[in-house]
Amino acid sequence: MIAPVFIWLLGFVPRPPLSSHRDWNSVLCERCRFSGMESLRPYEHQTAGHSGALVKQDDEWIWKLSSSSEVKFYQNFYQEVTEIQAFAPLFHSVKQLNSKNYLILEDLTHRYKKPNICDIKMGTTSVADDATPEKRATMSAKDRESTTATLGVRISGCRIYDAAKEEYIVRDKKWGKAITSETIRDALALFFNKTNIRVYLPFLERLLGWMERQTHARFISSSLLFLWEGAEGDNPVPAVAKMIDFAHVYAISDGGRDESYIFGLRTLISLLKGLL
Repeated sequence: MIAPVFIWLLGFVPRPPLSSHRDWNSVLCERCRFSGMESLRPYEHQTAGHSGALVKQDDEWIWKLSSSSEVKFYQNFYQEVTEIQAFAPLFHSVKQLNSKNYLILEDLTHRYKKPNICDIKMGTTSVADDATPEKRATMSAKDRESTTATLGVRISGCRIYDAAKEEYIVRDKKWGKAITSETIRDALALFFNKTNIRVYLPFLERLLGWMERQTHARFISSSLLFLWEGAEGDNPVPAVAKMIDFAHVYAISDGGRDESYIFGLRTLISLLKGLL
């Protein structure tokens, strides 16, 4: 029996179309000038997702352009199912800018000088529960063409700082979709090493334990974000991992678990252990 607090999970309102994000950098300052938010600026460390969806105002928080469903996730599920807070970024508040909702979230990169970042999409499906038949067919095909359907994980993007060249090596969504079951180990080895894997594994195993117990919701197209310090020097900021992207979270009504996400977690843990 699902408690009433989770009914909100079923009502998804889609994110604005990509066309609404075009030329974001060129119009951002103009929009902010008329809304009293002149200090907002583009977020330089965005690794995946829609271009322009993240902006910054200060060092510790980011503004994320969000659908109403993701706003509801943070206002309800995040507050009621408090175990999720150990695995997700800190949530500050919701603000509106030009009639659009922004989540004010912890900027996980703010303590790093040169953050290395990897976004991994979790689960064996990226098809939302309420997707139209056309959208369902399109997303299912994309899942089959990538490692999503077979492994339950897909690398969405990476940014890795090359200290010798003083520049970032960037791997995008297209690169991630081309990875196969045979090449994913080498792809992961570009970002993960024995030092950071030993930090990430306890987090992943705790998350797996919670996922195996919780029967509240299924997480579709949610990602895990991994970070570690790319700058050379003493006393680097510790590596960290968090769950992100909660626009497609649906209440479990059949008494089951989120087997899709659980499968992906088990795969990822096994792959990372294989790199030790």
